[in-house]
Amino acid sequence: MAGEPRHARPTDLGASRVFSSSNPEEIKALIDLSGQELRWTPRARDNGELRVTQFGRLPVTGLARISFSSHETLFDLDAELRVEEPEDVYVVHLPIPGVQHPVPDVNGEEIQSPHAILGPDEPHRWTRLRNATLMTLSIQGSDFRAALADRLGDTPATRLRFNPEINTADPGIASWVQLAQTYLHLSRSGFAAASPLTDSHLRQALLYGLLDMQPHSLTDAMTDHHVRAHSAAVTKVREYCEDNAAEPITISELAAASHTTVRALQRAFRRELDTTPMEYLRQVRLAKVHAELIAIGKGEIRGTIAEVAANWGFYHQARFAQSYRQRYGHLPKRTVRD
Repeated sequence: MAGEPRHARPTDLGASRVFSSSNPEEIKALIDLSGQELRWTPRARDNGELRVTQFGRLPVTGLARISFSSHETLFDLDAELRVEEPEDVYVVHLPIPGVQHPVPDVNGEEIQSPHAILGPDEPHRWTRLRNATLMTLSIQGSDFRAALADRLGDTPATRLRFNPEINTADPGIASWVQLAQTYLHLSRSGFAAASPLTDSHLRQALLYGLLDMQPHSLTDAMTDHHVRAHSAAVTKVREYCEDNAAEPITISELAAASHTTVRALQRAFRRELDTTPMEYLRQVRLAKVHAELIAIGKGEIRGTIAEVAANWGFYHQARFAQSYRQRYGHLPKRTVRD
């Protein structure tokens, strides 16, 4: 029945009904308030319904979005909705599995993937609104700018633009979508609201994960910066190993010397040198031993093979001899003898 909007509270602990009505005038008034355009000519007074539910603790008025908010919108309209996102908001569309969802198109082309992200200056329209439900995550542009400044060292001068289609055939993207659905489930249950720290970590993972996984206008800049940062880390560690090879060194010390994390350093070494930081250190030490054994063979310095090996951290003679032979093709005593 048409009449006053229904605001009954849903049973979901973390959800609050923002709007519910089958009154055409009320539905159009809400759409107008949000700054969108609804092309709809009801055939009868009770010809449709719009229901909006927000998940999480923060309040919302009408369809106004807050930083990183989540909504479920049920459409039951023979209509077309023309949408232009607010000036600084990006909206991720997450259809509910097994439920019909609205289909967006940008510049007259339907987005083939049911998952999408649309941002400022990307007007689009939603069709197939009859008995359709859509989950959305709304993320403020300021959140993305802060994350990009963290990654790039400075706030980008150009606006961030995502590829609107979210391709879940990519395993990384599929994992991100699963995480987003988990976040929506927790928000809906009230768990995230009851655990602010959990909520904060999930939001951060979603924000940075979307920047890392979904192609966008600054992907190349992020990749270039990532490679430069890791190359600098590898260079610092190589220099550190050369200068301190005789000292007891741990992987944590190498990471600290390069101002990066252990995992990031290991990835950088594997990508650029196809080895690990500690294996690289072992090879530096073997080279130091080799140079001293040559000097002993020439009579330039005095010492035994065992002494030289121990000075460079090789205390197990059998394992040292095996490593030396793998590197130089013969045992250490041959280097001294030759």
